[in-house]
Amino acid sequence: MKLYLKGNRCDTTKCAFTRKPYPPGEHGKQASYHMSGYYAQLRAKQTLKRIFGIRERELKKLYKIAKKDPKDKSTRLMALLEMRLDNVVYKLGFASSRAQARQIITHGFVKVDGKKVDRPSFQVKPNQEITISEKIKNLNWYKELEAKHRDYLPPKWLSVKESGVGVVVSEPTRDMMEQGVREDFVIEFYSR
Repeated sequence: MKLYLKGNRCDTTKCAFTRKPYPPGEHGKQASYHMSGYYAQLRAKQTLKRIFGIRERELKKLYKIAKKDPKDKSTRLMALLEMRLDNVVYKLGFASSRAQARQIITHGFVKVDGKKVDRPSFQVKPNQEITISEKIKNLNWYKELEAKHRDYLPPKWLSVKESGVGVVVSEPTRDMMEQGVREDFVIEFYSR
């Protein structure tokens, strides 16, 4: 599946997935093998890690938090991933990719409720306001991004007040989250 790791590049003809829609390696094209349960779980975990740009330790830590939810562990895990500050900045349209959002945050250009936050893994809560620094707003790449995202509507759980200011309206529900990921496989992988 397309992971959109390079921003909008996956919408062009330069997208690697479009050019080579088969696994890498010598036998990628002719490989026809049975996908075992473990392999499917491992692929789901790796896909989730790459989409959100996190490492194994961070995902395990979020799984341990989600495991405490008695109802739905998989939805809780996805909500924790969606509520990371780097993901919120990306979903608000303040960055073209999650990697760019992480860079903006680590350089100290993002404030949450008026306080500078430089940790991309910061867990945002409902009713918190996310603000982008004025220095970023004056840069050419941000002006181009704003022009491109003029008609962009963030997910229902987020709201853009004005240019560079967004609010987390509520915690996301399953239908508002990243689609195409088998988070139940990730839960099964870690609960072995």
